[in-house]
This record gives sequence, C-alpha cells and structure tokens, in this order.
Amino acid sequence: VRSVELAWARFGERTPQNTLPVRGAWLREDTRAARRPAVILGSPAAIAGLRAGDVIQAVERDILDGSMDLAELLAAYRPDTQVTLTVLRDGETLEIPVMLKSVVTSEEL
Repeated sequence: VRSVELAWARFGERTPQNTLPVRGAWLREDTRAARRPAVILGSPAAIAGLRAGDVIQAVERDILDGSMDLAELLAAYRPDTQVTLTVLRDGETLEIPVMLKSVVTSEEL
C-alpha cells in the first residue's frame, strides 16, 4: 500500500482536514506524474479489501500514533502471518484481517 502518516501530513500536505482523523496511515493515490495506486492489485492489502481513502489506525494492538509508521509496524511480522488492521472507512471503524506476504520492490526508498 501507499500511505501518508496523518501525524506528519498536518505539516504542509493537503489533506481533507474535516474528514480525516488526527492519526493513522491514510491510503492515498500518488498524485505525482507516476500516479501509483494506493492499493496494488493482487497485493495482500487488495485481497483483504483495503481501498484508497482508508485510514489504518492500528495493526493488532499497536496504534499508529506517529511514533512509528505503518511500514515499521508491519516489518515486525513475518510473511504468512495474519494481522488484524483497525481501519476507518467513511466514518465507520472496521476490523480487517490481512495475510502478510513478502514483497520485492525495485522502488527507490
């Protein structure tokens, strides 16, 4: 997934302030020339039903409060581990199970 930490986005990034919580990982499309999707087709996130616009608020019991980002939290789990994500979607809180997999990327970090 492609996400923006909302704790950091408040400092200069354009976000729909009235619809997003203060904390969490906001799944959003890349608005630059590359136009990368928020959720990659066929990925564990897509299979689990995550969508652009979702805000991941917690992974298991770890709350995304700005002290760690989503990638750091997920890196603590091994591939083929199922985790439950607490997701805010259209004002509703959902518990979404996701089976993690390993991903090889050539994208520059």
